[in-house]
Amino acid sequence: MLVGIASTAATVFLASLAAYAFSRYPYRGASTAFVGLLFLRMLPSVALVVPYFLVMRSLHLIDTRAGLAIVYVSFQLPYAVWFMKGFFDGIPRELDEAARIDGCTRLGTYVRIVLPLAAAGLSALAVFIFFLAWNELLFALVLSRSAASKTIPVMIAEGISEYQIKWGQMSASALLYLIPSFLFYTLVLRYMLRGLTGGAVKG
Repeated sequence: MLVGIASTAATVFLASLAAYAFSRYPYRGASTAFVGLLFLRMLPSVALVVPYFLVMRSLHLIDTRAGLAIVYVSFQLPYAVWFMKGFFDGIPRELDEAARIDGCTRLGTYVRIVLPLAAAGLSALAVFIFFLAWNELLFALVLSRSAASKTIPVMIAEGISEYQIKWGQMSASALLYLIPSFLFYTLVLRYMLRGLTGGAVKG
């Protein structure tokens, strides 16, 4: 839960800032940088396991929740930026200009105008990123060693050993494993629907 919440919060925060910059402040080479960022997400997870392991080992973050959260953020950030850029592109730039005329700073326009209008996108992204971190197995299996840092998918997978398969323990763990994700989805779904229907009411 700690790894999932931390990686989700960091990814949504960084992705929203980067996507807003790509959407509102184009510069020479921005398209190339954006495509290059998206290309990083196309690399298979298996190809990145060894580089991630070497980097985390050099930073002494092997077998820590912080190291696992950093890996999740760096791996999911390219897709999150691409996802949020589409939402920001759909928000009229005239709203930004009107806010600037009224005296809002760039940061004030981003916080007070753009983020509330992109609430549906932020909620959808948070759900997607949380479930990616919640269900991820490969990186968690390689980067965690002790029970203090192992995530639930790793502990469930350990029920399969050379001599037996602990069906009862795995089934009970999987059932408990579904409860937090269901509660998180139910909680965020309310804000997703509110953001999607908020613009449908006029006056």
